[in-house]
Amino acid sequence: LPRCWYCRSCPSRRLWIRLTNLRSHTRHFYRRNRDSCQRTRTYAADGEGGDNQLMWALRGAGSSYGIVVELDFQTIKAPDTVTPFSIELDWNENQAVEGLIAFQKFAVTAPKQLNMQIYIGPSGLTIQGVYYGTRAALNTALKPFLGDIKAQISASSTGGWIEGLKAYANGQNLDQRRPYSQHSTFYSTSLMTKALTRSQVKSFVRALLDNIKDSDARHSWYILIDLFGGPKSAITTAGSTNSAFPHRDKLLLFQFSDHGNYASHANNGFTLLKRFRESITKTMDDSDWGMYANYLDTQLENQEAVEQYYELSLGRLRELKRAYDRNDMFWNPQGIRPATRG
Repeated sequence: LPRCWYCRSCPSRRLWIRLTNLRSHTRHFYRRNRDSCQRTRTYAADGEGGDNQLMWALRGAGSSYGIVVELDFQTIKAPDTVTPFSIELDWNENQAVEGLIAFQKFAVTAPKQLNMQIYIGPSGLTIQGVYYGTRAALNTALKPFLGDIKAQISASSTGGWIEGLKAYANGQNLDQRRPYSQHSTFYSTSLMTKALTRSQVKSFVRALLDNIKDSDARHSWYILIDLFGGPKSAITTAGSTNSAFPHRDKLLLFQFSDHGNYASHANNGFTLLKRFRESITKTMDDSDWGMYANYLDTQLENQEAVEQYYELSLGRLRELKRAYDRNDMFWNPQGIRPATRG
């Protein structure tokens, strides 16, 4: 039988993401790449291999602990039928508020076969996703949500696993062989949250519209809001004991990106995305939100970064850093620092 593994929407990023695991259009249905990693061959600072404790740390904070030279993954049976789809929307402010509330309401009950995100940019908004099954089954799955937002599917196609990958490859070839020379300059930050309150959704929508309606504002940004958690999500059901990833209680994942001119207008982009994020978090308890280590925010100092990325896993990660790399050989600006003893 054809086998596959868990893929994301950038064909150029396949190997280096596997321990920390970037955004994937399969993750609501299948376990994340990090969860499917069964074994590694790793060299820690002392040149020795690790144990189960190190494996726990590698699944989520791998770059701080050693050099991984070999990865073993559990593959999955490739689905026979894959249905990518999109829903084009033209919402006013009130419709956007009600639509986002409906989206997170649907996230709680969405079947695991459905992977979905909202794309928001200055020029419009699209819901896009992929269903692991037929168009008829997709229609059934989306029916309550489409009824709530009074919309319908704009486009869809049905094929096999490879056709599904091509639909989310952003026009790139799936075969990314050397020489590879694709580069871009951008800034990104993230947010992972439990369900938002109505007032938080209103604040977020208002921040977006204030920017969109200002003709002099910076309009080189986009935002992705992923259906991430929920009772039926593979991320939630995988459990938290086998990896350092701390955000399995979160429902939504936001990626904020800006690809504008960072040579002369960097501060504008940094400030804008921070304003979007803080329009939500300013009224949130610290325990209700965090950030995603794979969307590295270069504007964060180390302490703030690791607290947001690793939350309740941070204490244990620091102890393991002391055990395996107390001299911080595998240092990086937002990496785990060794625990200190009094």
